[in-house]
Amino acid sequence: PAPAGGLAPEVLAAIDILTPNETETAALTGALPRSADDGIAAARALRRRGVATAIVKLGARGVAYGSAEAEGFVPPFKVHAIDSVAAGDCFNGALAHALDRGADLAAAVRYAAAAGALSTTRQGAAAAAPSAEEVARLIAAG
Repeated sequence: PAPAGGLAPEVLAAIDILTPNETETAALTGALPRSADDGIAAARALRRRGVATAIVKLGARGVAYGSAEAEGFVPPFKVHAIDSVAAGDCFNGALAHALDRGADLAAAVRYAAAAGALSTTRQGAAAAAPSAEEVARLIAAG
């Protein structure tokens, strides 16, 4: 939701999936999430504002999510980050891919978190996007 400020209630109510980072979450909720509990609270706050599914990206601290069916937290994947420019786009693309393939929300968020983390291990934007095989290997590694 960049830039995230000033989204009207009717706009928030029309959103199926919102994936703000910490700064965007603070602009939308008034609170800067810094922990798993903060992220889950922020996802709940966004859902109370009408967003169907809220996924709060906490960077190197993981990802919190909430919907009518599920709520949870995905711990961060341990990678050596060198450039985060593509992380959000890779996360969102991987999330859409996983959901399209039938993954439930928890599995889709974990897949997206792995893709976003891997993208930070490379310089640039499009060139940083990991392959599905790379994402699967990172998930399998734990």
